[in-house]
Amino acid sequence: MANPKSLKTLLKLRKQELDQLRTRMQVLEAQRDQFGLKLLELERAKERESMLVAKNPMMQMDYPVFVQMNMAEQKQYHHAIVRLSNQINELQNMMAVQFGEVKKTEILMEKEKQKAKDAEEHRDRERMDELGQRFGQDD
Repeated sequence: MANPKSLKTLLKLRKQELDQLRTRMQVLEAQRDQFGLKLLELERAKERESMLVAKNPMMQMDYPVFVQMNMAEQKQYHHAIVRLSNQINELQNMMAVQFGEVKKTEILMEKEKQKAKDAEEHRDRERMDELGQRFGQDD
């Protein structure tokens, strides 16, 4: 029979670990979202620059350099988003495992409670039987 205090402690630790994983996931998701916004900003900047070049032919000389730098920056953000998405997927898997561990511990705690309750009921029945036998013998 497992010690109820140690099971409570184990459950508390597993829940804390699950909360830490959730927090890490939120941070990574926020970073991924920020990088997604940066990608949109870069795309809009490229569109604005393209419109300016169409209106002012003098800007055409610098436009290829701008586009090259813009695309390089977009590529960096895209790679970062892919990397973060992979980390998020790994964290989701870790959270699923940790959630399973929390549930296993909760089930084990319930089984231990039920065992203790059954043992108490068994002791009560034995006491009642013993009392019944005593009173039966006294007659």
